[in-house]
Amino acid sequence: MAENQFGSVEPGRYLREVCVGGSLPVIRTMTDLINSGDRITKIDGIFSVSFSYIMSRVSPANGDAPIKFSAAVKEALADGLMESDFVSDLNNEYTARCLMVLAKELELPDESFDLERVMSNSQSICEGTVGGEGGEVDLDKADAAMEKLVEAATGKGKVVRHVSTMDVGTGVISINFEEVPPNHMFAITPPGCEIVRFFTKVYSSNPLVIMGQAEGLDNTAAALLAEMLNLMQTKVGGAKMLMRSMSSAGIMGGAKKVSSRDLESLNPKKVEGVYMTML
Repeated sequence: MAENQFGSVEPGRYLREVCVGGSLPVIRTMTDLINSGDRITKIDGIFSVSFSYIMSRVSPANGDAPIKFSAAVKEALADGLMESDFVSDLNNEYTARCLMVLAKELELPDESFDLERVMSNSQSICEGTVGGEGGEVDLDKADAAMEKLVEAATGKGKVVRHVSTMDVGTGVISINFEEVPPNHMFAITPPGCEIVRFFTKVYSSNPLVIMGQAEGLDNTAAALLAEMLNLMQTKVGGAKMLMRSMSSAGIMGGAKKVSSRDLESLNPKKVEGVYMTML
């Protein structure tokens, strides 16, 4: 709950889209499915940009020669694809927290929000590592563990991918290294991209899929701007907030109405739904 400008208390809203999938519209799509009356049964996908890149290098689906896990980690670090505390990426902590945001949005049981429970249900090749400053990863041990996983998958004609799964019915969340065919959508997801699948009553046999680049300052900034505009469109008084912003920008003076030319300069696709109803 939050107190509004008039002193009354109302349900608070927060900008959370970028918490899952970066700039990808994961939470908004999930909310639209729920609001349409559909029932989500399972969500899975690759929720880690760093592991998306790493696994495409250690277990490539395009016939390239695989490299060691430690070498792929160093490449991901150099390309800025990992968190500043890279240990939280490698021990599944970061991915688990993203999945807990989805669990909260879906109003799953409280135990789904327990970080230790989620991580205990997950597979990691970096056991015993500690997040935060000073955290360490035994890359030699991780290299050996990953090599076994890749060799086992290769022997079956498959590749290994870092896959997160949320069973909405049971509330169980898990993160595992899974073997998939080289033509599977998880296998061919571009390195450094994320992919999310929604299995629902409507999308039962063929899930609804969201895939794309999720990291980067431009992507995050665009997602935050979209969230702010959406909040202004739906929040009571949002149109007045927009009008004040337009006035301060010199677009309108006093009670002057906004012309179509003014709207074009503001990108009417974003503004039209808020202000045109007042013209």
